[in-house]
Amino acid sequence: MGVISIGLGWALILALGTVQAKTQEGPDLSATGNEPASKPMTSPVLNTSTNVAIVSEWGDSRSRTASIALEDLTESADLSPAVKRLLEEGLALAQRNLSYQYGSADPENGGMDCSGTIYYLLRRAGVMEVPRDSSGQYSWIWKESRFQAVISSNPDTFELKRLKPGDLLFWTGTYRIDRDPPVTHVMIYLGTDRHNGHRLMLGASDGRTFEGKPRYGVSVFDFKLPGAMGKVRTADTTPNEEGSRFVGYGSIPGLEGEDGSMGKSKSAPTSKGPL
Repeated sequence: MGVISIGLGWALILALGTVQAKTQEGPDLSATGNEPASKPMTSPVLNTSTNVAIVSEWGDSRSRTASIALEDLTESADLSPAVKRLLEEGLALAQRNLSYQYGSADPENGGMDCSGTIYYLLRRAGVMEVPRDSSGQYSWIWKESRFQAVISSNPDTFELKRLKPGDLLFWTGTYRIDRDPPVTHVMIYLGTDRHNGHRLMLGASDGRTFEGKPRYGVSVFDFKLPGAMGKVRTADTTPNEEGSRFVGYGSIPGLEGEDGSMGKSKSAPTSKGPL
């Protein structure tokens, strides 16, 4: 009996240790200026060498990304040449099944983070002055007097009336951060889906939705305003959407010249990590 009791005791200790390991949060990466996953230790992990995802806490694979045709957007016929090319390149990137990869701004790595995706696409568009992280990109837009603040949680708010395809979208609160301003997430606004009227965006995330289904990586996503102060949760709210706050949007400086050309050049070197 003594041997059995000792064995059961060790089994209980090991089981408790396993539970603690699964719930412990990872290191706080906020000081690096990168775009980490919002729950580094509890989020599902993508095996970037094989592009196979571990089953998520939602019960399905999060390796799936989504894309659409440009013609699926209600605004597609009215886009300027520069914005059209930017969105086309972004949608093509979303077809490559790229994972969310912290610290990457190069699709050749097999994945990218949110600000790295914006950095890559804008550098490709010839907008060479784009900063590397989301906080820097927010400050860049704000200093150019292009930022439109949004404090409402109403999707029909007048504050979104100036929102147009190609604008950058900014959030705070998607993960713990200790920097000023505390902007933690960025994406590109695509426009409205002509089939259902839903607003869409493009970028990299470690867990948002498209057509109400979880998506992961460089993808098209639903653009939804979080509830009041990010506290309202619906059936399809993901961990990254719960607790976050959308702060506003702005047009991209230097994207279009007076002749409608895109930036300074059609291609640019990429970066494999934050500047």
